[in-house]
Amino acid sequence: MKTSFCSIAYKFRPAVGILEVIRDVGEAGYGGVEIWWPHVEGKGGAELDEIRAAAAEAGLAIPMLSPYLGNFNLAMTNYDEMIARTKAAAPVAARLGAPLLRAFVGWTCECSSLTAGENYWRFNLKGFREMAAIAADHGLAIAMETHERTLVDSVAGVRRLLAEADGRLRVNFQLDDMAGNSGLADGVAVYEALKPLVVHMHVHLMEPGAPAAGEVRRIIAAMRGDGFGGFVSVEHCSGQGEPRDAVAAGRKMLSAIGAG
Repeated sequence: MKTSFCSIAYKFRPAVGILEVIRDVGEAGYGGVEIWWPHVEGKGGAELDEIRAAAAEAGLAIPMLSPYLGNFNLAMTNYDEMIARTKAAAPVAARLGAPLLRAFVGWTCECSSLTAGENYWRFNLKGFREMAAIAADHGLAIAMETHERTLVDSVAGVRRLLAEADGRLRVNFQLDDMAGNSGLADGVAVYEALKPLVVHMHVHLMEPGAPAAGEVRRIIAAMRGDGFGGFVSVEHCSGQGEPRDAVAAGRKMLSAIGAG
């Protein structure tokens, strides 16, 4: 199990470039940096090579690029935009050495696997089939985030995407409301149901003593027991506080919950 930090924490500090983010994350003792798409969007090959080299020098892998693929809107009018973003992001991820592309499934926080209509499901399934093929052409996989109020906010939703869109899709495990939506007892049960598919995990920055931290700690223990070799990544995107403080706090949190 390895640790990483999401560079989106610097979203509200546009003057701080990705090279500075890499420095901060490396100095804090993480093993990886998950890169937010706007930190690399539009950069040329030489710049991407510099970023990859800087990460390597800091002792960091780049486990995932986060271009927020799959945000297919409820009006079902943005298909071409999402496919174009996939085509733009895939070669960037490959050049950076990031094996995963992060995706939401559906218009985030405005849909659910429990209530979405069949036409909307089919719109998303078609999109994920095409996105998965693009990713595969570059030697990558798409990691669907099990975010609340998306089409993968339940185990059943994840399984439908795998069965009907593309069996190569994988899971970026984020607990959110997965247990309740899936009729399962807790987060460990969700992990057990999905573990063959889990290649990455997101943990929101929180106090190690918070009630939610206990459940995440139990999930981490289960993952360790299975020999999970991927990354557990701290995400902090509220804009509250200084990003460098979040980097340090996230590293302490991961240690406290047993992630490394």
